[in-house]
Amino acid sequence: MGLIFRNKFESKPPQKNNLISDLGLSRRELEVVKELVEGKSNKEIADELFLSESTIKSHLSNIYSKLEVKNRVQAISKAKEAGM
Repeated sequence: MGLIFRNKFESKPPQKNNLISDLGLSRRELEVVKELVEGKSNKEIADELFLSESTIKSHLSNIYSKLEVKNRVQAISKAKEAGM
């Protein structure tokens, strides 16, 4: 009754976390990117994740490298393209 069954060989829609993890981000970097996409500042991200601003800057540097971008705006754009 209204249930949809999938063949095990049928492709499933991509999940957001899989798209980002395919780019090589750690779980913590993914959390930082999620906050970044929401428009939060480094201080706000640090407060939200109980980290120092310095640690956030280190994560952002790693994120930029892994996403092959140069700045925050490009990282947000790439994350959104990937489905976040």
